[in-house]
Amino acid sequence: MFFNYTKFDVPQLSERTGAEEDTNAIKNAFDIFEKKYEVRIYENYTTQETLDTFKKLQHDINLYRLDSLIIFISSHGKSRYVFFTKDGEININDLREFLFETPKGCIYLKGNPKIFMANYCQGKAREEGIDTAIEECSDPFLNTEEGKKPLMSVPRNIKTFFSTSEGVVAWRRYDGGNYFIQTFCKVLTRNQGLELQQLIFKTNQEVEAELKCKTTFSEEGSRFNHFYF
Repeated sequence: MFFNYTKFDVPQLSERTGAEEDTNAIKNAFDIFEKKYEVRIYENYTTQETLDTFKKLQHDINLYRLDSLIIFISSHGKSRYVFFTKDGEININDLREFLFETPKGCIYLKGNPKIFMANYCQGKAREEGIDTAIEECSDPFLNTEEGKKPLMSVPRNIKTFFSTSEGVVAWRRYDGGNYFIQTFCKVLTRNQGLELQQLIFKTNQEVEAELKCKTTFSEEGSRFNHFYF
């Protein structure tokens, strides 16, 4: 599932030019698995549409047939956990709660990996070494308030990979999409037999080499057994 937010009703949020290239990158990357994965694209959804999609997913009995669920989110960001939708904002914790392995969560994916790939800025800080005259930050408008919501349940078998660290911007090409998503898709295409953590490590290495600086990918969530696409 890929939630790609490129256009916004909020006047302060600019259009995310180039981010539409990430849709093609994800489609092409997962095409190589010969129908093992079904790719679903959700573009420029409102807050309510996004929440409704997760609520419908939560109660989809067909999830019993799945071995895993991978969710990409790409947008402008407000903080580590809050990103912007077409008409507002969402806390990613609210989306993850739909997939908790609790009676009020999603029982149909119990015990199976649920992976979030979150690509949005988490602050205003810029990493040393990046030529800002060439590379453009994906979020010119940022609010530094956190707005974190504490989790009431312990998430199991859910892991989230962030394109950056708390307080730091995420980078996007105007003509080629986001570095995190684009590079991950290329690494996945070339290394189909690698485990997920190895794929993330290689992605991090390649982004560092291209940007000529140390990048700050981060992750959180419960551990699960080695995951292979």
